[in-house]
Amino acid sequence: MAGAARLVKAASRRFLDQTRAQRQYGGVSQLTVLTAQRSYLSASMARVRAEAARLSDGAAFSTATGG
Repeated sequence: MAGAARLVKAASRRFLDQTRAQRQYGGVSQLTVLTAQRSYLSASMARVRAEAARLSDGAAFSTATGG
């Protein structure tokens, strides 16, 4: 899951960067930039949640196995 979240975050970042560049030249509206930013931030949060779940699972496994 963390690997997929990392890929989605990277793709969202590229899209945000492209959207910002298009905005500079009047190609898209500010709303489009804000939507891309929201998508990137959502992907970032998903990445953090996936990493937290991975760490929590590791701790639970360690506790369950007496480690």
